[in-house]
Amino acid sequence: LHTTNTLNVTNLTSPNSLSLSHSLSLSLSLARNMNCLKIIYLCFCPPVTPTFEECLEGQYLFEATQLLIDREKHLFGEITEADALKAHEEAVEKLAADYEALEKRLEQMVQQSLSLSSEEEVSALTSAVKAINLEEEQDQLWGQRCRTPPAWRPKKWKEHHDKVLHELVYSRLENPSSPTGGQVNQSSIQSDLMIYIGRVLDEAKKEWDQGKEPRRDDGCYASPVAYDVIQVELLRHLWWYQKFHEDIMRQNKPHSKAFIKANLSCVEKFRDFLVKHDLFPEDVRENCLQVLTEMKQSAHTYLLTPVHKILKPHYQKVGTSDWLKKNTFEKLLNSTEDELQELQGSSQSCHQELIGRLQQEMTVEYVRRLLKGEVKLKDKDRQQKAYMTVKENAERLHELFGSTQDWLKEILTNIAEVLKLQDIPAIQMEIVSLGSAYPDLSEKHVSALLKLKTNLSKADKKIVKTTLSDTLKESRADPGTRKFFSKIEVR
Repeated sequence: LHTTNTLNVTNLTSPNSLSLSHSLSLSLSLARNMNCLKIIYLCFCPPVTPTFEECLEGQYLFEATQLLIDREKHLFGEITEADALKAHEEAVEKLAADYEALEKRLEQMVQQSLSLSSEEEVSALTSAVKAINLEEEQDQLWGQRCRTPPAWRPKKWKEHHDKVLHELVYSRLENPSSPTGGQVNQSSIQSDLMIYIGRVLDEAKKEWDQGKEPRRDDGCYASPVAYDVIQVELLRHLWWYQKFHEDIMRQNKPHSKAFIKANLSCVEKFRDFLVKHDLFPEDVRENCLQVLTEMKQSAHTYLLTPVHKILKPHYQKVGTSDWLKKNTFEKLLNSTEDELQELQGSSQSCHQELIGRLQQEMTVEYVRRLLKGEVKLKDKDRQQKAYMTVKENAERLHELFGSTQDWLKEILTNIAEVLKLQDIPAIQMEIVSLGSAYPDLSEKHVSALLKLKTNLSKADKKIVKTTLSDTLKESRADPGTRKFFSKIEVR
């Protein structure tokens, strides 16, 4: 096309050319033809696909990855492994080298991910993330094949990316004096606040690393983190504090429990501050409160799990024939009292909340064991004995914890009443009372409870369960109603 057009122009400008008007007419016609030819060329001749090197240079890492995977599929998919390694050895080596170059570029992007400032850098990081996900899919595809994968599979770039990012964030939090691209424009009062907060958290971590126990205030373990951090900035570092909290529990060192008790007091101070001061947007405030709730729950689980493990042999006696003997439950109480001593160390309010949860969990475990139905209450005398036992156990548990959780005592007392009563209408009233207070009481729970009274007929049991069912249908449970029986699975 280029040659033809050049000749035509030459002819039009030669000494022997046509008249001026005729020349202009030919030129316009030629221009129209050239545009048509250009359109035809663009339609039938697709644009040239950039090479791997061009994609890498232009930070199009997703496209670069796709090119390498296409080459990998060609080398290891269309022909046998032996032939591929033999006939395409150089191509395989080149592919491995290109993968290495791509990996270095991806590594650079991840390293810069916390300090991006331009749209081009953000776009490149987006491409890098898509590339990592694409490689993850390719790893999984190779894992499903019954063949030996290439030497570079699996690449596990996603796992590596997460690890590097995790280390970057920790490094940035532990060394806040090193500003990122986005921090350069921050005020000097603020890149100072960052340094101050970083030092506060560093000191807490340093004490932990050195195996020291936290200091005590009025005999209770205390952490300075709440006092110091609340005064400056909360949102940036609350999640890091949660990670630190989780690390302490995961490593489970000899002084871990002391630190978790200190953290409970700290979490309480954070929560009180958020509830009493309207300083943050509602969504941020709710997110912070959620983090604090998770920290408290995980701390309770960490501290109470060993207690339940020790008490398990005593739990197993509940609801058996031996349970009706006084000394069996006495052993459970004595062991619990010893464990309560070990749980001390946090502030008074935090300690009460912790042992309050222990009392709830012990009561749930007590009822669960009882409803397993191992003991058979065949007559009125034996049912009276069970009534006295459950009622006394409820009293002793309440006294041991010295708590204000009367509702737990009342649950056991109501159950004891059901075991004692012989009149069906009276049993119905007791079950209705229990179901109204705790709408998560199910027919299965009632069935398991009535099964202990082996002198009740099937018809009588059905009447009681039907009464409960009708009550639950008519009642409208308050969303804030305490849940208890839903924690007990009955088969």
